[in-house]
Amino acid sequence: MGKTGPLVALALVFVAASGAGYAQDDAKHERAFGRYVMATGAVPRSQLEAIVHLGDQLVDVLRERWGGDPLYGRGRIVVRVHATRTGYLRALDRTYGEGASSLPSIGWASYCGGACDVCLQPDERATLSTALHELTHVVQTRLCGCFGGSVWIWYREGLAVALSQYTVRADGRARFGVLDRPVEIQRSRAAAQRVAEIGYDPVASVRRMWPLDYVEAYALVGAMSRLREPDLAARWAEFEKAVSEGAHEGMTFVRIFRPHRLRLAAAIRRVWAVDGPPRRRP
Repeated sequence: MGKTGPLVALALVFVAASGAGYAQDDAKHERAFGRYVMATGAVPRSQLEAIVHLGDQLVDVLRERWGGDPLYGRGRIVVRVHATRTGYLRALDRTYGEGASSLPSIGWASYCGGACDVCLQPDERATLSTALHELTHVVQTRLCGCFGGSVWIWYREGLAVALSQYTVRADGRARFGVLDRPVEIQRSRAAAQRVAEIGYDPVASVRRMWPLDYVEAYALVGAMSRLREPDLAARWAEFEKAVSEGAHEGMTFVRIFRPHRLRLAAAIRRVWAVDGPPRRRP
């Protein structure tokens, strides 16, 4: 599993657990940082500050996207950052169920709760991207409701991977879903090959995407959010609104786009062929 770049979260694994069983002995060693970030162990202050700085901006973006305030109402959100791999794995088993630590991951979020866990990485960018990925999940849960248990989770994961990519301007403001480094752009191009091939059928892809292909999910969601055709873009907006209100993401996508599957496939190819990766412009 790679430790750098925007697709670092592709190997992450997530379950629908509440997070209520977080161990008291671990909690005693936590320290709060900001409104929702908790650190366990010697996590550098600079990284915690960066997570809070970017996380607050991402929360604002998601609040505007879905409405409501994830920091109040249904319960608080918590991003726990663990300084050691051992502490991270212990937290997974105690929070999400025995055996969670046996699955390869550097971040873990609840699909039906407000908690997530992140393991500190040698590359600060990887830690930040993972934290943003997991934060997207818990905010979506708070604002849109619990994940219903379907295996069709491509939208939630594709969106979280996309929003974990970011660039920061000189004034400190972040843009999410934008690539910033050459290695990220190259990996994004590789992901795009999955959905830019002649004969690719996005409707059939959504229906078969289990076990989840994070690369394809990212490439599909990244393309859908940049469609140039007004009617297809309007249908994507219809889909996102329905999902935010609790609709099944797989069946809703099939219902909306099945009559337009050939045009949609061509539009997706044009996005990646003409516009390329969503990178920062000079």
